[in-house]
Amino acid sequence: MVMAYARLLQRARNQNSVIEKQCGEIQSLREMALQDALTGIHNRRYMEENLRRTIKTLCRSGGELGILMVDVDYFKKYNDLHGHSKGDESLKRVAVALKHMLTRADDFVARYGGEEFIIILPNTGEKGTRIMAEKTLEQIRACCIPYEQNGEFSVVTVSVGATSGKVTPDGSVEEAIRRADEALYLAKNSGRNRSVFLKIEKKPS
Repeated sequence: MVMAYARLLQRARNQNSVIEKQCGEIQSLREMALQDALTGIHNRRYMEENLRRTIKTLCRSGGELGILMVDVDYFKKYNDLHGHSKGDESLKRVAVALKHMLTRADDFVARYGGEEFIIILPNTGEKGTRIMAEKTLEQIRACCIPYEQNGEFSVVTVSVGATSGKVTPDGSVEEAIRRADEALYLAKNSGRNRSVFLKIEKKPS
């Protein structure tokens, strides 16, 4: 009986070990699925999942949401001039710079697609969002990534569309991102290497 019990106990331990290993592998796969393969930062899927949770939390607390949409200026031209490998390297450096710029635990940056990044700033109003937008411009210029044909700077620059405001559960993810994208469009069309701020519009009740 004692030997049989010992064998059963060992078998249970082995099974637990296998289950723990499988759980670890599943978690690793999930983390990989939420990570951008090129830059190593969060991807768009992670952003969408976490932004919905963030909005629910802000709705309960009454806090404001800040969003920055960041686009590398003249990136297609950069690739044509310097080559795609240099283009990939510049995106990696931009991603690292944006990630290191954030100091609060709840803030995060994700690659939105191509040469576009998005920064989520929970509990951040207009003043704080504007400050972070200007800091983003300075942070990327300070990287000094060579770009021979980028006007007066000769380094990679970005344009930033910024928005902030109160959010509601219904449609707020799409609306908030759309507003940041509108601001980015204005920044790019008014000369690039600058930020434009637009307040999140409240839906009529």
